[in-house]
Amino acid sequence: MDVWKWRSHLVLDMRKVLETTPKERLHRASVQLARSMTKVINNHRGHLESCTIQHYISQYKDGTLQSWIDSVTGLKHTKDLTLINYIPAIRRYKGANLLSLHPDTFSHHSLSSLSLCGFNLIGPDAFSKCKNLKTLNLINIVISQASVLSGVLAAFSSLEVIVLNVNFLTPRGVLKIENNNLKFLQLSSLNEIDRWKLSVDITDPKEVEILKEALLMWTNFVMELEIFFKHKKSHREEGECSTNDRTHAKLFPNADLYVYNMRLYNFDGSNEEEFAFVSRLLMQKPVILSMMIETSLFPPAKKFNAEAAVAKLMELPKYFKNLKIECF
Repeated sequence: MDVWKWRSHLVLDMRKVLETTPKERLHRASVQLARSMTKVINNHRGHLESCTIQHYISQYKDGTLQSWIDSVTGLKHTKDLTLINYIPAIRRYKGANLLSLHPDTFSHHSLSSLSLCGFNLIGPDAFSKCKNLKTLNLINIVISQASVLSGVLAAFSSLEVIVLNVNFLTPRGVLKIENNNLKFLQLSSLNEIDRWKLSVDITDPKEVEILKEALLMWTNFVMELEIFFKHKKSHREEGECSTNDRTHAKLFPNADLYVYNMRLYNFDGSNEEEFAFVSRLLMQKPVILSMMIETSLFPPAKKFNAEAAVAKLMELPKYFKNLKIECF
């Protein structure tokens, strides 16, 4: 009896063979290996907890990769899928690495975790209707610009874990990560991005922790950082506490993040937690040149409170003495 046919974890890896194959024979060797891998998938019985497929460029040029994905998700109900594009040193990042798949490729209800490695992503089509996915890993990925990645991430409305190691071909566009379910975010190789837009409920410890982790991972200069303060109307659950000054005091320990210009929106002058947070931004070195705080759109009473709070911020000792604070 072939016990392997009933195993819940499957790894199909042609890399070790291709690494010892002369470059002129890579295509032929990969096609032969792909036939064997197809037989393995077809002969497997039952469902899969996880499946890892490491392939060569030929397999998504001839549609084999699409067929594999359809089989392991639609027929095997794979929960955790990893796709790795084998990139020989002679090829690296060229147009041939473009990942072009059918719309809704990763939309099967059983698929909860997806990892892609070594591809050029050109758009979000293959990721539409992916409300089932909880974990997304994009490793060693090339994307034209940040806005394309924003479109890809927007397709995953239920993501709880996002790991990004990507390179952008151009510095244009804005990276937006808007997800209320997010519990873990890891960013690396994103030095091409020089502008951030973030929204946070400063009274929610979970959101503050995510913000803290994101800022501490950044080891570069950011030209502009925009923060929108959210004010949730729902009351806190029993036993849940808000953030405090001690939390904000540890926001930037040993951080290498420097922001030239910062803009703050919906800043509530009467909110002590928001005031404590902003004061730490001024005193713990991140902001270098200017901090602009929007107050012009507030009703009179709220505008008065906000501008009074800004006046107090101006009196605080600043890490950068020439830092300018203004309302707009």
